[in-house]
Amino acid sequence: SRVLASRPPPEVFGRYWCDQVLHGYRAIPRLDADRYAEVRFEDLVARPADVLEGIADFLCLPAASGWIDQAAALVRGTPASRVAALADDERAALETACRPGQVLLGRA
Repeated sequence: SRVLASRPPPEVFGRYWCDQVLHGYRAIPRLDADRYAEVRFEDLVARPADVLEGIADFLCLPAASGWIDQAAALVRGTPASRVAALADDERAALETACRPGQVLLGRA
């Protein structure tokens, strides 16, 4: 809470996100195929019930209890981007911080 109260620049969050993506992708080769499933946020937002069903199958969770429909109903779509509201220098620093992760994910 102290970090958020200090209002760090957006690039701090971008570096954290990128670091998490890079660490995660480095770990994939050490996993057995049956221990890894990739879930993209964009897919979850676009097709929540389908993606949640895939997660349930992967984790061997019972889908019959209705939790998938309940969870899918909570999805409100892609959040509005707030990048345009940033000052030019903040936006550039954020984009630079995120670029390695964006490239790795095929988004840049």
